[in-house]
Amino acid sequence: MFELHDNSEVYCWLRHTLEPHYTVTAEPSPGYFSEWHYCYRISDSNHIIAELMGDFRDLYPGELVQAARTLVESLDCRGGSRRQVHSSARIPLASRLPPERTGTTWFSSGRAAFAWLLQNELRPRRIYLPTLICWSLVNVLTRTRPDTEIRFYPVNRQLRPIWPDTLADDEAILFVHYFGYESPVPPTSGILLEDCSHRPYSCHPVSDGYCFGSLRKIYRVADGGFLRGRFNPLYESDRHLDAWLRQQASDWRDLREAENMTDRHWKITDIGSQSLSTVLTADDSVIAQRRLQNERFLYNHLKVGNAVKPYDDSECPLLHHRYLPSSTERDSLRKYLMSQRIFTSIHWPAHPLLRQAQDSVDCTDAFAIEELALSFPVSQDFGEREMTSICDACDRWHRAGSARFGNPAA
Repeated sequence: MFELHDNSEVYCWLRHTLEPHYTVTAEPSPGYFSEWHYCYRISDSNHIIAELMGDFRDLYPGELVQAARTLVESLDCRGGSRRQVHSSARIPLASRLPPERTGTTWFSSGRAAFAWLLQNELRPRRIYLPTLICWSLVNVLTRTRPDTEIRFYPVNRQLRPIWPDTLADDEAILFVHYFGYESPVPPTSGILLEDCSHRPYSCHPVSDGYCFGSLRKIYRVADGGFLRGRFNPLYESDRHLDAWLRQQASDWRDLREAENMTDRHWKITDIGSQSLSTVLTADDSVIAQRRLQNERFLYNHLKVGNAVKPYDDSECPLLHHRYLPSSTERDSLRKYLMSQRIFTSIHWPAHPLLRQAQDSVDCTDAFAIEELALSFPVSQDFGEREMTSICDACDRWHRAGSARFGNPAA
C-alpha cells in the first residue's frame, strides 16, 4: 500500500491512487534550475477537473499532502483497477526516454511477488490451494488477503492433483510444479496462479494465468523472485539482512537462520543486483543436464525408501524426492546424514489451516508425505562423487540397523 508522508511524494501517490479512472499529468518547467516548481493536473475524459500548482519552497511540511488527500476524497475513484505498464506508446524524440522493460517484474523473493500480486492485481473471492503446499505461501495469503476464503484440493503421493469440479470467474486456483515435475493445467475458467519456484527461470509457463516464483531454489543467489508480466510495483524499504547473512554464511547453519529470517519478516522489495546478474547469466540447459544426471544417479543407486517417479528428459529436477517406510526411520536417516554433513529437507509439514480443513478435503496423502518424505540435494554444483557419498552414507545407516541405531559409526 502506498502511504503518503511527504510533499515530494504527492505526484506519484496521485497517479497510483487515481489512475486509470482519471488521468494524472505533470507539467514541469522544461528549463534548468526549476526543480522546485510543480503543476499536477487531474483530467476526466480529456477535461481538466483539478490542478495543484506552486513552488515546493513555499510549502510548509505536509501542506501539499493534505491538499492532495482532500482532492482525492472529493473524487469518485470507484471502478478503477490496477493496470500493467506497457511501452507500446510512441516515444518522444528527446534525450530522456522511458526505461526499457522486459516481460518480467523482479522481486526479492517468490513470496514478495505473490504478495504484490494479491495486493495489487487480484481480489479473488475464494482461492483453492493444494493440500501439499509450502507454509510461506499460505502465510502470505492469510496476511495479505485475510478476506479471501481458502479451500484445498488433494494432491496424492505421486504428486498428481485432483482438481475441484468447477470454479467461478472470481475464484482462483494455485498449482505447483513440484520439485521440477511439470504439472498439468487446471481445467477451469477461474483465475490461474502458476507457481514456478521449482523450475529454472527460462522454463516457460504452461498456463495463460499469473506465473510467479522464487529464484533461490535453483540458483545460488542471496535473494530473488519474479512475476511474469510488465508491472510497476512500489517497493518497500528493506535492509535485506537475510540476503546479507546468506552472502556472509560460513556453514549450513547460517543459511538455515537466513531462511528463518525470511520466514519471520519479509517485505515487497526488489531483487539484489548480484542475484539478478547470476540468474540472467546462468546457462539453464547446463543446469538442467547436471541436475538430471545427479537425480538419475540417486534414483538408480539409493537403496533406502522409494522414489516418487522418474523425471522426463525435458524436466529439471529441483530435488530427489523419496518416501521412507516410517517417520521414525526418515528422521533417523536425516539425523545421521546431517552428522555426515549431508543436509536433506522435508517438503512440507501440513499447515494448521489444512488440518482444520481435513473434514472437507482428503488430506490422507498430504499427511503421509509429511511423515514419510525426504528430499535429497541434486544441485548442479555437485557431480557423481557427491551423489556416491549420499548413497554410501545411506548404505552405512541401513547396515547399522537404520532407525534402531541412532548414529552409526562412519
